[in-house]
Amino acid sequence: MTDRDYQQFFMVSALKGSATFLETLVPPAEIPEYDHFDRANSRTFVLLRTLIEAQKSAFAMTRWHKFDKSTDLDRPLEELNGGDRLLLESHVDEQSLWQRKLSEALVLLINFSLTNELQFYYHFLLLHDLFRQGSKVREQTRFFGQPSQTAQARLDSIRTEFDAVENETGDISRCWYMDAKGQNRRNASFSRQLEIALASATPLERTALGYTYLKGFGEASGNIHLNFLRSEHARPYACFASGFASCGMLAMCVLDRAHQLSGVSPSGINEHFINGRDSVGRDGTKNAAAEGDFVLVEGPSLGVVEEVRSGPFGYEAYRVRKVEPSADDEIEWDWFTAFDLTPFQDREGLLEGLQQSMAEYAAQGAELDPPPSEVEMEESIQQAMALMWREGLGEYIAKTAKRNTVEPGPKNTG
Repeated sequence: MTDRDYQQFFMVSALKGSATFLETLVPPAEIPEYDHFDRANSRTFVLLRTLIEAQKSAFAMTRWHKFDKSTDLDRPLEELNGGDRLLLESHVDEQSLWQRKLSEALVLLINFSLTNELQFYYHFLLLHDLFRQGSKVREQTRFFGQPSQTAQARLDSIRTEFDAVENETGDISRCWYMDAKGQNRRNASFSRQLEIALASATPLERTALGYTYLKGFGEASGNIHLNFLRSEHARPYACFASGFASCGMLAMCVLDRAHQLSGVSPSGINEHFINGRDSVGRDGTKNAAAEGDFVLVEGPSLGVVEEVRSGPFGYEAYRVRKVEPSADDEIEWDWFTAFDLTPFQDREGLLEGLQQSMAEYAAQGAELDPPPSEVEMEESIQQAMALMWREGLGEYIAKTAKRNTVEPGPKNTG
């Protein structure tokens, strides 16, 4: 499938998939009953509102798809005029809004898989209502100088119901959506909710969420807010394409989780969409390099991977020792993520090439005696790579390599 085939797949699954499921979950004639929530309808209320957001995202995807088909902006930054660049970024900003909203929706549904009971949905909704009504009370006093007794009475009523439902939940530590300090209650931060969700998310859900707070939700937030330090990308269209894919994967995952929480098995078109989700996306946090491989890291600097470790979410970190550190570089080794290094030469390929050369050398009657061990061959390879880097390879790469992103920061005055 081409990128535009995937775009079509994402649009249809978000729009028709959600609509098909909603007709089963809430028949059109019953939708007015969900203008308000209560204990009995709280789960369906949450799923209904969430799937409507997925449907809305599909209309945004339709606009992006039409834009993509009518333009040819998949070019390096230096080949784009100012108008084209701003046009692309305006679409990326809209994508970022939907990435944030759909990320919140997916994290919510993943975490409700831990508490898929009506009292938790009802408690969750009351918490949001409590916060909303409390804001109204504070707002009038702060900006108009006089309190509202009506608003305060409404707040007290919500609080009474909220406290009663909370007592029924028994263990409030299960309320992943809430921060509780003494008698104070507030919505848990999204970063905390995300960490909880990642622990039980599927590989595709982790990919859709961007793996970490900063790489997913945080980057999207930086795009929709006034951001003076926004990164500049070498190929802006790549951001547009990845933003489209991210929204599409998020919407698909939302649809899948909604089916699971409702207990309604997907059928027909939804079965097709959900079964096709496994062909989309890959895990970008693993298998970037193996021990002994040569990689490029920030600088650019040439390094060799000395160790690979898995973190709490299964993401890999790579301990890289610089083969030829610069004169002013005091850091000889550091840990890098898969996003922060570029594969250069793999260990197995280099060893195989050296062994082949030695075999040809031996065939000419000049066999080494004793033959070098694998450790000695690796040391020789590292010495050779360091020499090549010093003799011009490093300078060549520094001049020709293009960074995917440039992050503005303070000018180095050292």
